[in-house]
Amino acid sequence: MYPLCADAPFIQSLRQFDRELFLAIKVKGCPHCGGPLDTANYSRKTRGLSEDSEIRLSLCCRVEGCRKRRLPRSIRFLGRKVYGAWVVILAVEYCNELGLKGQISRQTISRWKVFWKERLSETGSFLRWARGVLPPRAKITDRPGSLFEYFGFPSPDSWIPILRFFTEPV
Repeated sequence: MYPLCADAPFIQSLRQFDRELFLAIKVKGCPHCGGPLDTANYSRKTRGLSEDSEIRLSLCCRVEGCRKRRLPRSIRFLGRKVYGAWVVILAVEYCNELGLKGQISRQTISRWKVFWKERLSETGSFLRWARGVLPPRAKITDRPGSLFEYFGFPSPDSWIPILRFFTEPV
């Protein structure tokens, strides 16, 4: 039910989706100077994804004097957090059920609760965007689990839409 014990096909589908996001940004070119973007990937050890390091897809402008980095959106990573995106989304609601009690510190869970409270606050841009894409009857609280049902949770097919939604860079 939960992708924390993510199998290889699930992780591969996340990588493939990230690759599609990466290619869509790459063809647009540099937003600063219009120059071509080159691949500038880097290794990232993310807890909750796999035992191996993951490659974070990244771009860099080729034009000398610009060389700005461009980091495409990812559904595997949630910003700079060291845990995979689904761990940050799920652990706030289901820490015990996932067998994570004692594996993730209470301070980390508390920080994530604050993160979600801010991200889903009435004044936040993410919530304004979310209200525009969710059904009008959606009851949004300060916890991500309040929205899972709108994506067909707990079906395994609901995970890509859930991750796409919560990693939207509004």
